[in-house]
Amino acid sequence: CEKSKDFFLLWQNEPCVVIGKNQVAADEINPDYISARSLPVVRRMTGGGAVYHDTGNLNFSFIINGEADRVELCRPVIDVLRSIGVVAEISGRNDILVGGRKVSGTAMCSRGGRSLFHGTLLISADLEAMSEALKPDETKLMGHGVKSVRSRVANLSEYTEEVSPDIIGAMLAEYMTERDGEIYELGESDIEAIEKLRDSKYSTDEWNCGAERLQKSERSRLSCGTVYIKKETACGRIEDIRIFGDFMNIGDISKLEARLRGAEFRREEIISALEEARVEKYIPNLTADELADIIMKSE
Repeated sequence: CEKSKDFFLLWQNEPCVVIGKNQVAADEINPDYISARSLPVVRRMTGGGAVYHDTGNLNFSFIINGEADRVELCRPVIDVLRSIGVVAEISGRNDILVGGRKVSGTAMCSRGGRSLFHGTLLISADLEAMSEALKPDETKLMGHGVKSVRSRVANLSEYTEEVSPDIIGAMLAEYMTERDGEIYELGESDIEAIEKLRDSKYSTDEWNCGAERLQKSERSRLSCGTVYIKKETACGRIEDIRIFGDFMNIGDISKLEARLRGAEFRREEIISALEEARVEKYIPNLTADELADIIMKSE
């Protein structure tokens, strides 16, 4: 396909859990439930939190040139929902709410002058399965003033009978084609490239599981989201470190982690390394002081 064009995609998954790029799978899921139902757990290339997918969930993605404008890219969803009498609004870092409850979460990343922006739409999803499959972040629930994941989210079917994934998908497709969108059919070479990327990266244990051996810090709930680290120290220096959480990263977190490896395990040294690296380039709304505090508390 022509890589210079903008694309809008609609897609669905069979039941599975999708974790954010900067999360540890074991920290986000209920392993007994996942194992009993043989649910796949896969990692996406964008930040944010873990989500449960099934066929009652409709997903949308934009691949565009330049930076992603979250408000503008959520407009098709907002407009379509309002056209059927569902008043939706953008809230917080990445949510779409109806009646104060979350019906959609979004995430984004940029690379090589192109941006990926994508989101979920809970239409008729199995919310009980979702609440069983995901391990709730207590700090996040407290921040939202709710006691469970289930009480914070809602299906669109709770607000109108005029919805199904097929209906909303058709309405979104019509919305885009009315604004000069053209249908693109995947060719054989496209499918081969997709399958090659799946097999070489996205279906591998290395990508989906990540490092589990490192010492973990407590989770901290900050303005950027939930943040915690895993590290290994030796002889007073940071041998290895990984930064995790449901934050929305802009830059490649691995580059920030690389700047910390080899640093003395002293607060002043860590702050100096973070300020030199400009931590805000990687995680917006996170300061060097805040991240240094988290690293030091992990001892």
